[in-house]
Amino acid sequence: MLDRNHIVEATDLAALADELLGPRRGSPCSASWPCPSPQHAQTGRTPPLGVFRSASGEERWHCHGCGIGGSAIDLVMVAQGLTVGEAIQRLAGRAGVREPFVADSRRPAAEVRPIKVVAVARAPVADAGLAAFVDECAERLWQPQGRVVLQWLTQVRGLPEEVLACNRIGADPGRQGQPRPNGMPSSGRAAVLPVCEDGRPVFAQLRPISPLPDRPRYLNAASRLATNPRVGIYEPPEAVGRCVIVTEGVVDALSANAAGFRAAAVLGASLVGNGSHDRSGSLVADRLRRLDSPLVLAFDADEAGQCGAKVLQGLLREGGARTARVHVPVEANDLNAWMLASRDWVGTCREAVRTAVTVSRPRTLAR
Repeated sequence: MLDRNHIVEATDLAALADELLGPRRGSPCSASWPCPSPQHAQTGRTPPLGVFRSASGEERWHCHGCGIGGSAIDLVMVAQGLTVGEAIQRLAGRAGVREPFVADSRRPAAEVRPIKVVAVARAPVADAGLAAFVDECAERLWQPQGRVVLQWLTQVRGLPEEVLACNRIGADPGRQGQPRPNGMPSSGRAAVLPVCEDGRPVFAQLRPISPLPDRPRYLNAASRLATNPRVGIYEPPEAVGRCVIVTEGVVDALSANAAGFRAAAVLGASLVGNGSHDRSGSLVADRLRRLDSPLVLAFDADEAGQCGAKVLQGLLREGGARTARVHVPVEANDLNAWMLASRDWVGTCREAVRTAVTVSRPRTLAR
């Protein structure tokens, strides 16, 4: 009998999706495909199916539109109309497994052990708990329990569904409705804003949709659960140009994604620091320089935002980074409010970026 776990571990799920569903769209960390279910009415927008790694280390797929998902075996079953046994046989042949794996108790243990070798390094317990929380909340956003948060994100904040799906944004119903790892805060219904690196959640913020007056608008995972990476990278469904928009927060970064730009969110203006000798600001600048792309700062229009943008731009230029600044209108104050006020956000944002790049000194943005 074929070993199901070994077959799944031997299968590159993203490559399998390319074969069965057509070439992926989006960047490597936010690739997407059409749903294989014949009952799913495709919208023609960003494909709704994504691939992720579960807390146990197994690659899984999930359609953010209709909610179906599973392992590589399930993908073959749905896409090709096969039974479980047929799907396993098909994947075994694809992986080059020619003989069945037999776990015979009469054979020496040393002969059986290689069958169970897991190729994926398991994450630490805290990381696994964070990943499970992010994955569950990302799925819930597209289910009835997440409708209130989805409406807040799309109608109040104006963020496109495809941008939310690309970046695994989720819905947290609160402490009573969602198990959470030790160190993940709770404040009623909230949008879950994860930071992912190499496709794996490494940090998360919560944005309560009705924050209490005496609590901050953004709640961070505790340091005992995950170290704050200071900067999170967010991807559009289809990127335009090479510029990366640098913002003060995740919602503004997602707003830049809505115009087609890659974005880097500084996870708190205080992290920028107050000058070249401030270690906190230097760490943010170092992370941004590693992107090796022209950086366009779009911080808030208030005094704190403009001060932070000036400091960060100075740190970036000291390290040789190519930078420019977009000046958000004072009446809007931040990128998301500017998007909501714009009748043509794609045109408005792209023109602002072009202007910022053009007026920047040639030595910083040429090349």
